[in-house]
Amino acid sequence: MAWIGDNGNCRDCGTDDRQFQYHNLDEPRCYDCKNYENLKYQKFGKTHGRAGQRKMELTREQFVEWKRDQERICHYCGIITDRDRMFFNQDLPNPRNGNRAEALGVDRLDNDIGYVEDNIVIACQYCNYWKSTHITEEQMLQIAPKVMPIILAVLAA
Repeated sequence: MAWIGDNGNCRDCGTDDRQFQYHNLDEPRCYDCKNYENLKYQKFGKTHGRAGQRKMELTREQFVEWKRDQERICHYCGIITDRDRMFFNQDLPNPRNGNRAEALGVDRLDNDIGYVEDNIVIACQYCNYWKSTHITEEQMLQIAPKVMPIILAVLAA
């Protein structure tokens, strides 16, 4: 699928770097701008009934700059990724809905605080899902490095 926009760039931030592509014919955005929109408008948060508590306090420019400055490593389990694509088999299911897992996400360290720079980290979909709103950052940092290798071994079998 081709990268499309008015000039071949992301319609929001203008990047033309192909590593930032988000392939959707209706939304020619880069991954970072798409991630910002999802968080800002709570496309993923409504299922938990906490959407009103997940306020995006960063501008698009601040968020995109922050995200692009981050290493592509999950804060919790340490899995290294290639940009926003998941780190292994593209057929791997998403832990939440069974669809293929494909992107790193942004997790809030303290779920009672909104999306502010000091409260967000890069997290793989598995760790982000497992942590949810019930596990603290400290607990997740202890759990994820032990559990992820087991999960990967089971899924690879």
